Amino acid sequence: MEIPYTFAGLPALPLKKARVAILPVAYDGTTSYQPGTRFGPQEIILASRFLEMYDESLGFEPSEMGIATLPEIWPNLSRPETVVNEVEKYVTKILKKRVFPVILGGEHSITAGAVKAFHKIYPKLSVLTLDAHADLRETYQGTKHNHACVSRRIMEMGIPTTIMGVRCIPSEDLPVLKTPGLKVLWAEKLKEKKDWLSLISANLTESVYLSIDLDFFDPAEVPAVGTPEPGGFGWSETNHFLRQLTEKHRIVGFDVMELNGGLHHAPSSYFASRLVYRLIGLCQKKPQTPSI
Repeated sequence: MEIPYTFAGLPALPLKKARVAILPVAYDGTTSYQPGTRFGPQEIILASRFLEMYDESLGFEPSEMGIATLPEIWPNLSRPETVVNEVEKYVTKILKKRVFPVILGGEHSITAGAVKAFHKIYPKLSVLTLDAHADLRETYQGTKHNHACVSRRIMEMGIPTTIMGVRCIPSEDLPVLKTPGLKVLWAEKLKEKKDWLSLISANLTESVYLSIDLDFFDPAEVPAVGTPEPGGFGWSETNHFLRQLTEKHRIVGFDVMELNGGLHHAPSSYFASRLVYRLIGLCQKKPQTPSI
């Protein structure tokens, strides 16, 4: 039996016939702790080929929507700012085809490029990030496009930004938390309250881009990430939140970042692939066509 090298092992599908497009971006040029996230997209795709197509929580097969897997992007590692621009270009092409983009990372810095593309089409866009780190540094390790600066770059676009699950932040970034349009929810706060959505809905607009750094989850569940942080969250409680989120808000695209594929940790890779597949089903239960 031959299994294609595509997400979920699905038959190759042209972008023009797809409803969802998987864009793998193999980049970890500014990783500061454990390098290897450039191999994250590859590991997610490989693991996804062993998914069951029927999702028991959703009650249908998201694969039937039409999922295209695009060629993997390997950006130049020498100039982080060019990577952001390259991702913006590719995501814009997907959006102009009226296809729902799913970006697989790679390090979190590339989210800024995706958001730039979405913001051109959805002027009232907001960004929701699930992350153990606030990523609000002005610069880090000599560049403004480090993975530790991605939320700062998104805020500079004038986009309402919500970051939830934070449990690690440098003291010099604390004043930034008072910036209008920014809402940061600490992990401890989330653990005290079951209804996470009620804490953030006021900061979300009519069109939401969702970015998930896998270190949002506890390392006991997903240890293979670029920058692991104890005290994270589990599969069940997060899926409960994502279901509520997609029922109440319009998710126009999402990414899943920071799987350290270089560690070849099969449970982490499979976790990530199942998360992507579940989110595709949650986000695409109703057709969502951008106004271009």
